[in-house]
Amino acid sequence: MIYILRRALRDLTTWPRTLQLALVLAISLILILGIAVVVVPYELRIYACIGVFGSVLVVQAALLIGYREMVKPLAKAQRAYLASDFETACQVLQPVRESGNADVRSLTLLGNTYRQLGDLDASRQVLYEAVHKSPEDQYPLYGFGRTLLAAGEFGQAGEMLERALQQGAPVAVRLDLAEAVFFAGDVAGAGAIAQSVDADFAPGEAYREFLRVALSWKAGIGSLPLPDHEGRAYWDLTARRFSHTPYGVAVKRLLDEIEGAWAE
Repeated sequence: MIYILRRALRDLTTWPRTLQLALVLAISLILILGIAVVVVPYELRIYACIGVFGSVLVVQAALLIGYREMVKPLAKAQRAYLASDFETACQVLQPVRESGNADVRSLTLLGNTYRQLGDLDASRQVLYEAVHKSPEDQYPLYGFGRTLLAAGEFGQAGEMLERALQQGAPVAVRLDLAEAVFFAGDVAGAGAIAQSVDADFAPGEAYREFLRVALSWKAGIGSLPLPDHEGRAYWDLTARRFSHTPYGVAVKRLLDEIEGAWAE
């Protein structure tokens, strides 16, 4: 409850004026009546307790209404993002940020959406804002790392992905780190990191397994990915999407090397 109140007070300025007043007055009444419960005569304490109970209900109602209004656009944007409808996700979240109502989750999703649309400058700006708001949150750290990677800033990307892992990011993120290390020029280091990832990937994450095998092969400690590997299509799309960046060029070069090895 204390954590929720602290977060609400932090987000209070983004809420409608009526909710701000309701929450502040209710919390003030709880404090005043809480003192009254201790100092007023015994026969009046029941009325103070009733007042405290009523004020708590007002606080709960204000929190529910305030965060319900914040969650609506985020949920809609998440659905659009998962459907690869990045334009819609961006259209939903842009006004939220411009109004000053965006929390860390909304900023992270917006920054990731900009990256998917190829607008790396906007992605960097929004995710930097999210990391600044919550520097120990793995999600904006990971998103910022991916944007730096896509921009070809491989060293900085590796540092950000390391921070995400330190804050509890899933073990599969080590493959993102291996990717950054590989494109920064440390082939052996990338292969060692890739080999350390022993995870059961979800059905939609075959691209991670393709990367793990590819980086291990490049480091001379694994076999070549199979030509019909399910994860290959993701990397073809990535190379095209970021063809205007050093990252896209590097991904294309790796795929060309793999295809050349297949042809031998």
